[in-house]
Amino acid sequence: MTSYIAAVVKAKVTLVERHNRTVRPGAPYREADLNALLFAAPGTVTPAQLAAALDLSAREVEAGLSELEIRCATTGRGLRLQRHHGRVQLTTAPQAAPQVERFL
Repeated sequence: MTSYIAAVVKAKVTLVERHNRTVRPGAPYREADLNALLFAAPGTVTPAQLAAALDLSAREVEAGLSELEIRCATTGRGLRLQRHHGRVQLTTAPQAAPQVERFL
């Protein structure tokens, strides 16, 4: 359990450090762009589709997806990045299920 907590704290510190860095305009990876595409997608998409749309390498997209996955899982957001058979999508967090069911 202690190693899990240490890993979560380390991930949060890394994310905060990355967030605090100034991203220069036109930088290859922009979290907002990746978020927007995943939000607008009608269903699951492949990292290759995201890479083509963002004019990035597959490696850059995978790094962005990994960062987004950690950020969603560790910052109390109501969203999660779901991966299944090489495809990804944004989904609601499991703990939000009762509220989502009541809303729908």
